[in-house]
Amino acid sequence: MPRIYPETFTRPIGFEQMSDPDRRGILGEQRVYEALREQLPEDWTVIYSFHPEFIGPMGEDLSFESDFVVLVPGSGLLLIEVKHWQWDQVSIEADGKWYRNGRPVEHGTPLGQAKGARKKMMSYLVMRHLISAPKDICFRELVVLVGCGNRALAAEDTGAYLFEGDYESGGLYRAICRIFEKRYSTSANMTPALAAAIAGSLRNREFYRCNLGNYEQVVDAASQPLLQLLPALEQSTGGIRVDGGAGCGKTYMAKSELLRQATRAAERGSGEHFLYVCFNRKLASAVRTDYELLPYTMGEGASVHVHAIHDLCCTILDEAGHPELHSEHNSMSEGAAAALESAIADGVHARDYSAIFADEAQDISPAGWAAIRALQHRSNSRFYVLTDELQNLYRRGEPTLIPELPTRVHLTH
Repeated sequence: MPRIYPETFTRPIGFEQMSDPDRRGILGEQRVYEALREQLPEDWTVIYSFHPEFIGPMGEDLSFESDFVVLVPGSGLLLIEVKHWQWDQVSIEADGKWYRNGRPVEHGTPLGQAKGARKKMMSYLVMRHLISAPKDICFRELVVLVGCGNRALAAEDTGAYLFEGDYESGGLYRAICRIFEKRYSTSANMTPALAAAIAGSLRNREFYRCNLGNYEQVVDAASQPLLQLLPALEQSTGGIRVDGGAGCGKTYMAKSELLRQATRAAERGSGEHFLYVCFNRKLASAVRTDYELLPYTMGEGASVHVHAIHDLCCTILDEAGHPELHSEHNSMSEGAAAALESAIADGVHARDYSAIFADEAQDISPAGWAAIRALQHRSNSRFYVLTDELQNLYRRGEPTLIPELPTRVHLTH
């Protein structure tokens, strides 16, 4: 039996109240889980339901989901996508794309969906410094069609699909071996030690040890925002700095805590404002889109404002009558920092913020920090700084500008 996480399959709370398609999906995954547990060797590792949320180096959303991740020492990494649909409602059109109940399937086909997850998994492992490049190990994908015996459904690559009956009685193990048996598919770099390191990073419930001076607590950052679990931090107006590597959930944590605080303010009808700033415009756009989907334009109850820091500085300088101190290309002229501090102190950009979240802090310029600290000082805002100095892409070689704050949290695996 392989190492498998979690060690037992548990149906989610509320399973009986789920819709029929959702229940079928869970039951299909359970059948594959049991087959993997029964068939695979003891030195293999299986992670069930892996779904990280993380942002790429250019601010792109690299979140994805894989039903199963299988680590095969000496061979590589396999992502398994499971489908347990009502197959009489599935069709394939002339363009080769799958349709379910008349609607196109994500990425065109289940195999396309698995390949999309594979590409993001490559980026995830590189950003977590587990491999230096995707070519370091072999990545493959497999689709298991539970309850389906119609092989015509998988015309584009039958070798990457398993049908009803194919995955039982050792069939799933044999199929995985076939996928990796080609010479170019194996990777000696997938050593047992590397497989163990990757498995430790991929477990569905990622635990982080948080060191707060002489106070330490282990939290599950995948299920609840860190700052919600440590409510004392919310009372600090002096500032909280959170350090953590790529993909550890800093942005997710900031978004979740901002949402929690803004929701409470909206319920009180207090009219409070909350500010999230980051370096990258793509990340700002993605975060802004998330909040546009929420009831936040909650009347006068609360408002969430999301900006790339350069754009916010440009707006303040324009309002203060100093457009000559900035350009459109993330650069500021000499004197911009002083002008920003003076303008904010004089009441330009008069909005006061109850909390300010500064993400990608390692790349923020001196002018950006001048604006952030001036806004925070004027409003006495709760202040959260999220940073990964190893990802210092735009201020490499320059001295750090990230302020030392009264509370510092290290997210470490």
